[in-house]
Amino acid sequence: MLLKDKYSGRHIQTILLGLLPLVMMSGCIVIPIPTGEKPYYAKAVPNLQVGITSKNEARTEFGVPNVTFKEDSELIYITTQESWKIIWGFILLSPVSASAGGGVETLHTRYVLSLSFDKKDVLSEFESDKAGDDFGDCTRHGICFGNNNTDVMRYADSATEAAAKEFKPNEAQCSIYLHGPGNKKAYEVSFDGKILMNMFSTKAFVHWTAKPGSHSLGVFPKPAYLDFGCGAGEIVFVHLDRKRFSPSKLHREDSATGRAHIADRQLVLLPTY
Repeated sequence: MLLKDKYSGRHIQTILLGLLPLVMMSGCIVIPIPTGEKPYYAKAVPNLQVGITSKNEARTEFGVPNVTFKEDSELIYITTQESWKIIWGFILLSPVSASAGGGVETLHTRYVLSLSFDKKDVLSEFESDKAGDDFGDCTRHGICFGNNNTDVMRYADSATEAAAKEFKPNEAQCSIYLHGPGNKKAYEVSFDGKILMNMFSTKAFVHWTAKPGSHSLGVFPKPAYLDFGCGAGEIVFVHLDRKRFSPSKLHREDSATGRAHIADRQLVLLPTY
């Protein structure tokens, strides 16, 4: 049934629940109408050729990506389009009066184009996908969103995640694991005064390496800070403890506790800025 489209179900459910009492007392009508709008890049996608299209050609065709991953070898383009118009109306009858009303609800879909390039900057694969426009909605290929198209979180493939969970130290660098509280809140993460990522949430963890020395980690918008030292070959586990009615905290964990927490979480990739 059209009303159960997975990208607009929550919106429609809200409308129907609000109209339920009216249905019981009189009658109402809800008409879903698809708008048929397509993403701005739809006409150009058929021209993409794996093994032939270069990164420069893609940038010329599609413009500046919303976000990039994998050291700038994956370009992500996002556009939000109208997908449905929900026209609804009701008539309320009672022994002494009658009234009527209605309105139009517009539903949106995020369209996502992901372009991956090899070491020679030649297109190796591409995916055109979609997701709803609610907080926390994800595509089938693991690209998730916060409140807007700049809050983007990219889940890693299974092989990359498995390698990170081996917890192998880097003899020349310090290794840092940060994991979240397992809820649907978007966080901005900074490291040594620079933005590390704009979106971090939902039972995720992130892993990166840094030069040995003193470092500063910050998480926003509900601020939490941690200053720590990290030596060559050392692995540091940091837990974000978000409190609802008190300040959030970042704190180091011992190796056993950190590894146990990471085991239950999925790896997300750091964007390239």
